Amino acid sequence: MKKKALLFGIVLLVVLTAVLGIRWADRDGRFDLLQARIDYSGPVDSALVAEILRPWFQESLLRLNTDSLGMELETIEGVASASVRVVLPHSIVVELHPREAAAMVVNGSGSIPVTLLGEPLPQGWADPALPELRVLGNPAESSIRAALNLALKRDLGTGTEVTVLEDGIQVVENGIPVLLHCDNAPGSWRTWNSIRDSVRPFAEQVDLRYRGQAIVRPSGGETV
Repeated sequence: MKKKALLFGIVLLVVLTAVLGIRWADRDGRFDLLQARIDYSGPVDSALVAEILRPWFQESLLRLNTDSLGMELETIEGVASASVRVVLPHSIVVELHPREAAAMVVNGSGSIPVTLLGEPLPQGWADPALPELRVLGNPAESSIRAALNLALKRDLGTGTEVTVLEDGIQVVENGIPVLLHCDNAPGSWRTWNSIRDSVRPFAEQVDLRYRGQAIVRPSGGETV
């Protein structure tokens, strides 16, 4: 019993000494943040990253809430996720994972890179190699997302031009405008694939916005 009590006393003394030592070192500034390493790819706004991190410099790393800081970094436009790792005694490592640009949305005021969900990104994400999605008027965001999904996930073929209208999606294929309903664009496109060969020789426009119907406007003739 005496040996157990002695061992317990020694362990307790070591723990108390360590705790007091850490507290003293903390008060003496031995764990203050002095440097940060930022790991990221993509044109993330480094000025905004620095602005968020600045208040934490010269503050103790022992009181740094890494989860909270990570969530604050995720508010930066174009950042998908962020994580912060403490490296004692004076450093942190910040990992930023940027969102991916899927297309360029072109409207009357210019062009802007967007994600697959239609979320706008800073101009630093602009890339001439990205597919273009034209927008006319003021369509709903859901319509833009539907058009992006159609343009990027379906094999539309080369040379097609996709435009989001206020009342649907227009795909120009080989000079023929095909109008699709935003809520069922993939299904409407499958319908177009099934009738393309039979109507292409004489069609000037094909309207598939009405479920179960294909309204074909022939060249120089009446709608059928």
